Amino acid sequence: MGPLWRRILYLWNRRQNDSDLADEMAFHQEMQAQAGSSSFGNALRLREEARDGWGWLWVDQTEQDLRYGLRKLWASPGFSLGVILMLAVGIGINLAAFGFFNLVVLRPLPIRDPQSLLHFQREAPDSFSTALAYPAFEFYQANSGQVTGWIGVSRSNLRINDEPQTSSILFVSPSYFSELGASFQMGRSFESNQDSGLAVMSYGYWQRRFGGDPAIVGKTLLLNRKQVTIAGVCSRQFSGLRMDAPALWLTLRDQPIYVDGSKLLTSYSSGTKGTIAKGAAGIETWGRLKEGATKASAEQELQALTATLRKQHPDDFWEKERLVSEVGGYALQIQDEMKPILLLVSTLCLLILVAACGNLGGMLLARGIARQREMQIRRDIGAGRSRLIRQLFTESLVLTVFGLLAAVGFAWGAMKILFVATEAPEWIDVQFDWRMLCFALGIGF
Repeated sequence: MGPLWRRILYLWNRRQNDSDLADEMAFHQEMQAQAGSSSFGNALRLREEARDGWGWLWVDQTEQDLRYGLRKLWASPGFSLGVILMLAVGIGINLAAFGFFNLVVLRPLPIRDPQSLLHFQREAPDSFSTALAYPAFEFYQANSGQVTGWIGVSRSNLRINDEPQTSSILFVSPSYFSELGASFQMGRSFESNQDSGLAVMSYGYWQRRFGGDPAIVGKTLLLNRKQVTIAGVCSRQFSGLRMDAPALWLTLRDQPIYVDGSKLLTSYSSGTKGTIAKGAAGIETWGRLKEGATKASAEQELQALTATLRKQHPDDFWEKERLVSEVGGYALQIQDEMKPILLLVSTLCLLILVAACGNLGGMLLARGIARQREMQIRRDIGAGRSRLIRQLFTESLVLTVFGLLAAVGFAWGAMKILFVATEAPEWIDVQFDWRMLCFALGIGF
């Protein structure tokens, strides 16, 4: 039988082997006593040496240290509870801060392939605008080969059912939901600009204002005192191109109907020269890079298209105007803006952890001084220095594990309260993924 297999069998039959070893040692002690000899030696040390030869001594010692450590901590409930609560607060605050950072910054947006989505803006040496005229949007959509899946969005704040407060309404192109990979709780989206008078409701507004009414699809609402029919309700995970979802989405062509004084010119031929950029409704524009295309190649193509438009309608464009793009748009932009804020919050949280560790170190030092006599007795009966250090390390490890479990509960509760208090978007929910687990283990150990 090989040494490895013998050690495994020893662990499997450890209790029986320990009993046999104790009987054999008792037999040898009795034989030596009958022979008049008293030089058998330290029975505890000899038993450990025999165990080390048969199996893995460190397994037995670890088990003993854990049992002893749990008994010692149970015997000092005040100290143990104080340490666990201190760890829970120190680690829990940092874990909650990282959890918020993870959800807002590190977690992928709940839209399809956000890294291939570009947000376009007008730019000139002395001018800048995030909105395009609708005729320009249509021209780029019809003539661009590097960018597909064009999305136009216009935001308004309107009253729904004569509510005292206005609600956020988005007027979007029909490709909005398909390009972003939206899923629906019920119903459907509008399929073309001809679906006039249809609206898609967000999950959050459906829950807040209608209590999750399952019969909401097909009902009519008053939007700015004009009727609109609910075609569907988006799923909880979908918020669109922003961190927070609006109350309703409607087609772009519906904007002049529901927004008083709004203009939406469908082509350059429908307006007077020099009035398009000023008179038409401003459209925030997104597009998805065609497979194989790059951001630089797309901007180069759009620059050529802008030059063509400027030659045809010089009064509608700035001198040296061009379209610039950023990946992802508002949602990723908000994520980038949150990074320095969360970095500052994380620094403050780390200072709290440092203060907790300082207090914890003082408590452990005081406890160590009080246990000097115990350590001396253990050394006198044969425990080595390494064994004592391992025992103290095991007790600290047990405290850390309990502290981490309490910290996870503290962080989860803190994040829940924070999200409820700030009315966070529905798709942001407390989740402990692998990043949270790695952070918790790293900061705890």
